Amino acid sequence: MTVADRINSLAQQLAELSAELHGNPEHFIACNDELTDLAQASAKLLGSIQSPSMYINSMITQMAHFTALRLFIEWGVFDAIPNQDFISLEKLAKKVNVDVQVITRFSRILVAQGALKQDGTKSLAHTTTSMMFIRESPMNSLIRMGYDMHLKSCSHIVSFFEKYGTKEPQGRLGTMFAFACGDTNLTVWEHLDRNPETMKNFMISMVAMSQRLSITGSYDFSWVLSPKYKERTLIVDVGGGKGHALQAIYDVTPGLPMDRCVVQDLDVVVTESKKVAENPLSQAQFVSSDFHQSQPTKGALIYYIRRCLHDYGDSDCVEILQHIQKSMADDSKLIIAEQILSDQPSLVASATDIYMLTLGGKERTLDGFRAITADAGLEIVEVYGTGDNDLALIECRKL
Repeated sequence: MTVADRINSLAQQLAELSAELHGNPEHFIACNDELTDLAQASAKLLGSIQSPSMYINSMITQMAHFTALRLFIEWGVFDAIPNQDFISLEKLAKKVNVDVQVITRFSRILVAQGALKQDGTKSLAHTTTSMMFIRESPMNSLIRMGYDMHLKSCSHIVSFFEKYGTKEPQGRLGTMFAFACGDTNLTVWEHLDRNPETMKNFMISMVAMSQRLSITGSYDFSWVLSPKYKERTLIVDVGGGKGHALQAIYDVTPGLPMDRCVVQDLDVVVTESKKVAENPLSQAQFVSSDFHQSQPTKGALIYYIRRCLHDYGDSDCVEILQHIQKSMADDSKLIIAEQILSDQPSLVASATDIYMLTLGGKERTLDGFRAITADAGLEIVEVYGTGDNDLALIECRKL
């Protein structure tokens, strides 16, 4: 496609979205996929017309932008800016107890990037974007995690490969994150356990990202309600945390008996989850389980594992899947809910894969999922879309 063709295509997308918004302004709230597609098309167009110097400048400015965001979150600057009014830089600096020159210098790039509004030269105000970074917002935690964990790890990648060679890392030990933290003999989770604040922020970030993505997609779970299965465990939510996924499945499967469904996670997790669970989720069985060990629930109709496998390399994933496979009956199904990379992934998906690499994880193509499932004695039967771009539900059967 030529540059002219891309410009015409982007112009058409803009015109169509503009027409929809003129007819229904509230459509903006519900058109995340369209906006994502539009942003990706714009990025591709920019990539085809920008010069090498523009490309380099973009990378350099993004590093400074990210740093300014992280500092303003740390200092509570976004919380100190009034919701509906401008505030002088001098007054803002006093509220957060930071030198006015420092506030001024870091605010410039946030204004230049459109994250904050500036009135003249000495006053700032919120934008829709900056309101997402107040302390109560999950986006606040996402920025903290991105800077404190991913950027820290990325800054050590060159040294990591120089020391350990350029093979793809495998296993839970010796991750780039652990290398950046100074002890490769600890897993990512063990490092997080050493810093309760970082662990807390990480878990908030994981929930925030998980809740933004579909859980059930186009998969029909109602087949488990057949009377012929009345003696069987119906659904096992493997690594299910607080049971959000099982709750979502219940919501789209009227009549699902929750007392025949299971939420599995580590003991400390399910103990807390059971305490806070409300009806109907409280009727489910909360079972202590480590998916790196034998699967305790045998012969369930569906084993559902969501956004867990991307945390691990291929060898660990095969081990996790083998434990499930050994507990499956011949008619059991395994549902893997994960992002599937296309042959030419989006910018966000590609970046996510690199960030997962630093933690010992991996985003995979469909062929990648075929490989790990086959090695675990499973076969992919069907792939169900979710409407969330690359996220899908992968249905597998036992070989």
